[in-house]
Amino acid sequence: SLQEDVQISEQNIEGLQSRYLREMNDLKDLIGNKTSIPKDQVYPKFDALSQIYSQLLEEKNLATLRMDLLKNLQSYKEELEITLQEDHVKDAKSIYARKLPEIKEQEQRITNEVESSIIDHEIIRLMPNTTPDFMHIPLDFQGFCLHTIVSKDGLLI
Repeated sequence: SLQEDVQISEQNIEGLQSRYLREMNDLKDLIGNKTSIPKDQVYPKFDALSQIYSQLLEEKNLATLRMDLLKNLQSYKEELEITLQEDHVKDAKSIYARKLPEIKEQEQRITNEVESSIIDHEIIRLMPNTTPDFMHIPLDFQGFCLHTIVSKDGLLI
């Protein structure tokens, strides 16, 4: 989710800032009042600083993109008109309540019987009961169906 991405980015930035300050202090200590320093001592510090700077710049660019995304999502939310009628919501809830025992039974059967497997040599079906750290596996397209996004003009399911 966008919020999780921002939290991870915040942690990355904090780590990069502390590394940057540590490298800068090491470099200052190394240089001190010296007039000449061997390049094999100072170049690795400059290289590390440039890498940290590049990573911070990348995080800044990602933050800018996320801000733009948030603004777009907020504008769509303001324009969203709910067209679902209240009686349809009530009907759906009553149907769900009637079918809940059957759904729970199916979920339990899947949990107990279905194993992780490879389908058509390309698709891997991973099940929570047989895959360690199932909830921490990164999903392509944040788990959204790519076919639906393309064929339904950006609809997210």
